Amino acid sequence: MLRFSFLLLLVVFVYGCQDNQKPTKPNLSNTEKTLKRALLNGYYSQITEDIGVSFYQNNMYVFSSNDKPFPNEKFLLHLVKSDGSFDNNDFFKNDFIISDSLSSDFATVNVLHKKINYEPYKRVRVGQFLRNPDQSTTNIWVKEILTDDILKRKTTYENQLSTEDNLINEDFKKNLRYGKFFKTNSDFYILLLDHEMFFITKDDNDIKDKMMLHFIKEDNTFNNLSFNFNSREYQQFLENPYRGLKIAKIVVPEDDVYPKIRIGQFNENGNIWVQEFFIKDIYENKLLEYDNEFEN
Repeated sequence: MLRFSFLLLLVVFVYGCQDNQKPTKPNLSNTEKTLKRALLNGYYSQITEDIGVSFYQNNMYVFSSNDKPFPNEKFLLHLVKSDGSFDNNDFFKNDFIISDSLSSDFATVNVLHKKINYEPYKRVRVGQFLRNPDQSTTNIWVKEILTDDILKRKTTYENQLSTEDNLINEDFKKNLRYGKFFKTNSDFYILLLDHEMFFITKDDNDIKDKMMLHFIKEDNTFNNLSFNFNSREYQQFLENPYRGLKIAKIVVPEDDVYPKIRIGQFNENGNIWVQEFFIKDIYENKLLEYDNEFEN
């Protein structure tokens, strides 16, 4: 009996050592969560019918459809300076492909992920090329993007990828379920969760005047993100019953601390309505929850 116990302990010890030598699996849920956040809150451009690129917080993601995967040729990645010179970060896809680590939501696409610090540069040039026998190169596809356009999210994801779910609709439903939801002093509702903010109204007439949106800092200076509603309309990417609303989405700045937010509307004659609130008070108020106001 004693000998059997010793052998059992030895087997457990040996297998334990082998397990410790195995590489740690990546946290797939976090990988997918970051990828979805990049699509929903970052810059996105559909470069060709089959290839799109997203930039978010020094991450670059490149997508292609499964039926037309990336060619095997080398990827071009140039970080272009103001004087036209560039830092060459060309790479091969096998070093950066992450498709195999993603769940069924992204089963229909190939995904590359590369960390790059693009903010100090003027432009980003991305593509693929092949090298000819005479050592010259021929571009298969290429896109040059202003860094300022990336930082300002000049173009955003509009369900171009054939994923299993409507990512935009699922994200909006998640915000309704977990976010803070309240009616303003006017006919607008506000939905706020993490770094996503939505202005929502049932009335088309409400959106003709410009929306005020100030993220106020500790010293009372503010980041002015005021906008024309029709430039941020979001409902066309959603499913019923939300498709019949008027919805504008804003990505909350992450580069500073903002205790307060000022919202409202204004036109050439001045302010129509204005309201300020402390972000902390909103998140601490357990009563500010969505209660199926739009389901009917």
